Amino acid sequence: MGNNELSLQARAEQFPARAEGMEVFDEDSLQRANELVIGAARLIKEINSAFDPLIAEAHSTHQAIIDKKKSFTAPVQETRALLNPKIADYLAEQRRIQREAVEKARKEREKIIRLAREKEEKALQAALAAEEAGKPEEAEKILEEVPAAPVFKRTPAPKAPLLKGSYLRTDIKWRIIDQDLIPKDLWIIDTVAIDRIVRNHGLKTEIPGIETFEDYSSRTRT
Repeated sequence: MGNNELSLQARAEQFPARAEGMEVFDEDSLQRANELVIGAARLIKEINSAFDPLIAEAHSTHQAIIDKKKSFTAPVQETRALLNPKIADYLAEQRRIQREAVEKARKEREKIIRLAREKEEKALQAALAAEEAGKPEEAEKILEEVPAAPVFKRTPAPKAPLLKGSYLRTDIKWRIIDQDLIPKDLWIIDTVAIDRIVRNHGLKTEIPGIETFEDYSSRTRT
């Protein structure tokens, strides 16, 4: 840190202590407070003059390095932009096929179980009817012919492709289908547009649900 910076820092650090116990209650105290505020504003100008050129130079160097880096990465990023969507489409299609196979197998198992239960129920009713008709041998024969509960072998689902270094990422996104149904607490107020209208019309601004008022703050001219 150079001598000039040390001087600016020392002078700046004096201001809070001078302002801390200062009250504004009459014309004299108003003038003293105003002089201190003006002095602070002038010192800020000196600080800006000392540091802004350094910041501009650093920013220029920073931006130049960023631009150079972009010139190196642009062709590589273009390759990723071309191929990543194609890879994602293929992996998504394979995932869809996998899910459909699993769902198809589940429905087939449920159908087999349902049909087996229906056959069992009909056999039990037929056996009961034979028993009531005094034909116990026939009822026993019917029960013996009831098929056993189905046993399912685990059928592996089609495997999704495995890629080294790449994978299918799933993000949940959204789109508007009916703006009128969106809850009002999720709406975003256009504060920029409101500020522009208020600047043009002042206290005469008429916007439903909006109230204009005067807000005061002190500004310093040097």
